[in-house]
Amino acid sequence: MKKEQQKPLTQAEVDAILADWPADFSDRLLVSVELSHNRSLECSDFRGATLRDCTFIHCKFDNSHFEGADLGDTKFIRCKMEYCFFDGAQMEHAKFKRCALVGSTGINGDTRLQSEVVFDDMMGIIPGADLDFAPDWRQFIREHAGSDEDTYDQMLWDLQTKFHELNDAHPGMGAEIFNGNLRFLPDEFPVPEQEFGGMIMSM
Repeated sequence: MKKEQQKPLTQAEVDAILADWPADFSDRLLVSVELSHNRSLECSDFRGATLRDCTFIHCKFDNSHFEGADLGDTKFIRCKMEYCFFDGAQMEHAKFKRCALVGSTGINGDTRLQSEVVFDDMMGIIPGADLDFAPDWRQFIREHAGSDEDTYDQMLWDLQTKFHELNDAHPGMGAEIFNGNLRFLPDEFPVPEQEFGGMIMSM
C-alpha cells in the first residue's frame, strides 16, 4: 500500500504494538502520537515508518532502527536514543531536544561528543556533569522518596528540570552544582535569578 493511502495507527493499535516487545512500527503511519516515560521502545523498528507531528518525552529508544523513516515534525524530548540507526531517514523538521544520542549513526553532528544520561537510564543530560556523582544524587533522592517509585521518578524529573532551568540561565552552573558537595531537593534548588557567587565558592 502506498504511504499516502495508509491510515494512521489508532491509539489502540499503537498500544497493541507496544505490548509486543520489541515494538515493530516499520512502514506504518503514526500521526499525532504522544508517548512519555515509555521504556518499551528500546530496540524498536521504525524502518520506513512515517511519523507526523508525534511527540516522545523521556522515552527509551536505545538500539532502535529508524533507517529510511520520515520523521516529519516529530519531537524527541529528553529521550535516550543511544546506538540508534538513522541512516537514510528524513529528519529536516524533526527536533531532538536534550536527547542522549551517543553512538547513533546517520544523524547530524558527532554524537560521540554528547553528554551521557546522568540521573538514570531515562532522564537528565547536564553538559559537563561528572557521571561519578550520579549515584550520589540518585541515593539522595531515594532517601527522601522512600519506597514509592512514583514519588522517586517524579522527584528525579523535577530535579533534572531544575538543573536545566539553572543551566539555561547560567551556562555551566548546572554542572558546577551537580559536581559539588551539596545536594538539593527539587523545592530547595537555587532559582536562576539567584546570586550564586558566594554559594558556589563555598562548595
